Amino acid sequence: MGLAWFPRQLSLQLNPAPSLSVSLLIGTLVLSVGIYAEVERQKYKTLESAFLAPAIILILLGVIMFIVSFIGVVASLRDNLCLLQAFMYILGICLIIELTGGVVALIFRNQTIDFLNNNIRRGIKNYYDDLDFKNIMDFVQKEFKCCGGEDYQDWSKNQYHDCNAPGPLACGVPYTCCIRNTVFPIPGATPAGQIPFLSFRMGGGEGWAAGGGHCPGFLGLKGY
Repeated sequence: MGLAWFPRQLSLQLNPAPSLSVSLLIGTLVLSVGIYAEVERQKYKTLESAFLAPAIILILLGVIMFIVSFIGVVASLRDNLCLLQAFMYILGICLIIELTGGVVALIFRNQTIDFLNNNIRRGIKNYYDDLDFKNIMDFVQKEFKCCGGEDYQDWSKNQYHDCNAPGPLACGVPYTCCIRNTVFPIPGATPAGQIPFLSFRMGGGEGWAAGGGHCPGFLGLKGY
């Protein structure tokens, strides 16, 4: 009989089916969450572009993970050489697409930034009407200490923050644009009597937050 059994025994010992099954379950979970989030988003949808919808990204990611993992599991369980080759080719294609996307984004850098800015401004117009975009923008502005996409003036695109708006938010920005650990000094007051200074007013041609410091937009902050 010789060693004819060895490749078969080795394939059983190194069978990747369990890890692929976990990937399949994760892909299914991501896909399910994405579908649920998209169904909920459609109830309150205000944005025309799907670019700003995390649910769409989750659905696409879940579909890719599910298909690739399913092919890998079936190929591993059945020891199907054709499916194993297809699995390998698909992984290679995904890697090539990712690298190509990064290279294209660098080559067409200006167009990429314009595309991002246009979508951010479109989202800013519906900031108070689209909870999905609002949560993303608030998180980005707080974590990266920035304001808007290109700069704070992007918020003038919002009907409530436009300087010609009649409400109290006119010529202002959301609170997430402000530096929160700053107080407005009151002459003669004790430290406990200082008033937190969270306002941010547009005007004068330059943006300043909470008593000092230039406040760029997210894309400006990242050096784009």
